[in-house]
Amino acid sequence: MSGRLSMGRHSMLGFIHLQKTAGITVTWILRSSYGPRHLDLPPPRYLADPVLTARELEYWSRLYGNLKSFRGHSVVPYVDVDRVFPEIDFFTLFRDPVKRMASWFQFQVQQKRSGRQPDVTPENLFEKFQEWIQQESRHNWQTRRIAGKVDIDAAIKIIRDKDIFVGLVESFDESMLLLKGLVSRDLNIAYRRRNVAMANTMAQTLLESERARRLLVEANQVDLQLYEYVRTELYPGYRQAYGASLQDDLETYRASSK
Repeated sequence: MSGRLSMGRHSMLGFIHLQKTAGITVTWILRSSYGPRHLDLPPPRYLADPVLTARELEYWSRLYGNLKSFRGHSVVPYVDVDRVFPEIDFFTLFRDPVKRMASWFQFQVQQKRSGRQPDVTPENLFEKFQEWIQQESRHNWQTRRIAGKVDIDAAIKIIRDKDIFVGLVESFDESMLLLKGLVSRDLNIAYRRRNVAMANTMAQTLLESERARRLLVEANQVDLQLYEYVRTELYPGYRQAYGASLQDDLETYRASSK
């Protein structure tokens, strides 16, 4: 456990927003906490670089002034941002890689349906999914966004060296409580879930298909290892660092959110 993760305070939060990991809900929490001192970065296609560099963040920080948090799909920890801004505390959320990827496929299909006829039907679902998952750049996505490559050792080293807090979507409430207690005590973690799919039928159909699940597992071999490392080694350390009041605080937090 790093020194910074035991301090419970920060100068600037950098949220590494991975697709389909409750990122919109976390973004709402950051906006509610810091208002005009929070920056939602434009999509990568609108930035000078596909990932957020120190030069890019310098530009945005001049525009926004006293930034307390920023987020975006372009935020990654394997570039030089924290060399220029050492006060950044990076954090992210991981999700079971197989479920995350099935949900990501469904999300992209639903996005494409906006304004025109759908090109994925129950009859051609597996065929379209098989075409989509063949794109290797989508494989092991969580590892790629941490390390810049499919290398579990590099990803673990970056997480540990840069004191990145990694919460779990499957333990969302607890992850937010741990983030507040260990990294940012001024965070307002009251929330309402955002961008939740009304029906996960497409993703669920894929998860229940032996053929589709096999493809999902094959495409996420390294992500599955990294997720297991976080779940069984890193995350329990957060619980221990928080202290004995965790369960009571979690029950209070959940009761106040009803």
